[in-house]
Amino acid sequence: MKRLLVIILLLTSQLVFAQDKERDIEKFFLGYVGQLKAADYHSAANAWALLDRTISEQLRVYYTDEPVKMEMDSPLWENIEKLRDGSATLAVDTVRFNRDFASINYTIKVGGRSIPGRSYAVSESVLNPRFVSALHVYCESWEETSSRFLRLKYRDPSLFQPASLDQADQFIEETGRKIGLSAEQMIILETIKFNAFLCESYGEVEQVSGKLALGILMPSMDAVISRYMPPYHELVQFLVNYSLKNPPGHTHAFFKYGTATFMGGRWGRSAEVQLAMGSYLYLNDLAELDTLMSSQAFGSFEANPDFAYPLAGLFCEYLWNELGRVKYFELYRQFSGTRAQVNAITAGQFKEMVSTALGKDWATVVADFKKHVATENLAGITPGGVDKGNLVFESGTTSFLVRVLEDSTHYQFIIDLKKTDAEGAVVLSNMGTVPYKSFLFGEQFTDTVYANQVYGIRFSAAEAGTYDYYQNLITGKYIVGLNSPEPLTDKSGKSLRFRVEKRFLGGFDKLLSKVVDTR
Repeated sequence: MKRLLVIILLLTSQLVFAQDKERDIEKFFLGYVGQLKAADYHSAANAWALLDRTISEQLRVYYTDEPVKMEMDSPLWENIEKLRDGSATLAVDTVRFNRDFASINYTIKVGGRSIPGRSYAVSESVLNPRFVSALHVYCESWEETSSRFLRLKYRDPSLFQPASLDQADQFIEETGRKIGLSAEQMIILETIKFNAFLCESYGEVEQVSGKLALGILMPSMDAVISRYMPPYHELVQFLVNYSLKNPPGHTHAFFKYGTATFMGGRWGRSAEVQLAMGSYLYLNDLAELDTLMSSQAFGSFEANPDFAYPLAGLFCEYLWNELGRVKYFELYRQFSGTRAQVNAITAGQFKEMVSTALGKDWATVVADFKKHVATENLAGITPGGVDKGNLVFESGTTSFLVRVLEDSTHYQFIIDLKKTDAEGAVVLSNMGTVPYKSFLFGEQFTDTVYANQVYGIRFSAAEAGTYDYYQNLITGKYIVGLNSPEPLTDKSGKSLRFRVEKRFLGGFDKLLSKVVDTR
């Protein structure tokens, strides 16, 4: 009986202690909310852990109108003005403890909407708690490796191929030069490095970033969270912010994502593939500029970004070519500001700002853009070609025979069909084994074990595409009727012919080649 009473007393004391901890953490959080509402930003920033403050400041990227950088893009900061004027209310729903962290779940009610939010705090000491980022909570135990410019954190080595880090460094260097990063900025970036977190799934990206996305830039911590390596689209977003020096905290989605798309592609599709898609959509009246010109209108396309991003990327590329780097970023800044300022930009203002920058009326802008669109219909693969060049590969199946010839710039693929409906692939592999497993290869070849395959070239009478399995990236694409009406088959219908830019299949002659019947 005494033993039972002791156990009951212990459990009761533990429950009381836990409730006290929850109340203390809730009090700490509400005090922090009060500091933000009172514009006491110095105290609010000091409520964050030193490690998170250091990470957010070390690359010297500061945003105007974002006095507590670590809180950027949170529901709390997005609604701070409404909380100040009383048009919104905040309530803490739950405080949950896991390991050394407290998860604070809250709800903001504004205009009939309920907006959920979550903050994290170190809970080792209730006497002196500190806020920490979700990266700290979920990724502190992940493995880490570094390249020239990146500090990559990952849960599992099978998620990335080390060669992709070299690709990321090369891209960062080339893009930095393109957008005008100074020598000092490049040295700082190389010395401190940029944080990238590689997730194993869509759900893990959402858990770590708090956003529904396959990849995302977290400006509050100068970090990219992605399922892809390299995350080209998000790297461009960071590099642009890094180059602008103290940029506004928000940029019109059309320019923010359009710039990242034409320079870096998006989520497994190269820039060439995205822009070719944009050309098809625009020329066939499937997507219109007018429908994307306000932030609200662009956001309405988020459920189907395959329409919005390619067209925005194509238009931003046109502006870049017309204006040059300096004037382009002057215009980019005009489309940036506070969230309210950006959201207030109307379609009419969009046209006026662009027309003024170009020195053309809007009708002329549209006419010139259409000419530019017509030049972006191909994505590294062109139909046809002649039977000339050095033979670098020849092999076949019962359905087709593949020959590959090379010249100084292209590989010429000639596929003689033994069956008119044949579909196949040429897969190029490296020697040896690595822990990495390409999810793109797994999606395409469900019955084949990944064994260091580097590239794939898939073909049929309807389309041809090139794939980089190290980067899980579609690098080139030609679809009959989409990119051009010109067929891949010859007049007899017994042969497929197309040319692929050599840069998509680097080291073809040094890789192990194998043909696969995919039908």
